[in-house]
Amino acid sequence: MAKKQKITCYELFTRMEGKETILLRTCDLSSLKRKYNALRAGQAFCRIRRDGQELPIIMADKLCNPKSSNNIIFTEGEKA
Repeated sequence: MAKKQKITCYELFTRMEGKETILLRTCDLSSLKRKYNALRAGQAFCRIRRDGQELPIIMADKLCNPKSSNNIIFTEGEKA
């Protein structure tokens, strides 16, 4: 039998005064990149969760860098 591939899902959210607001839930990395970069260009402070785990800001920036490919560019356990 073929091995099942796990689909990576993302959440884009903001956190203000202890309250989280989810802006986007998707499994499509290109739509996540577009929305994240649009918000960052507008000076919004947004965060990303990948499969329920919040990414540090530097990893989110690397993930959504327009020059990066659609592949995940970091491995599990990598620290910023």
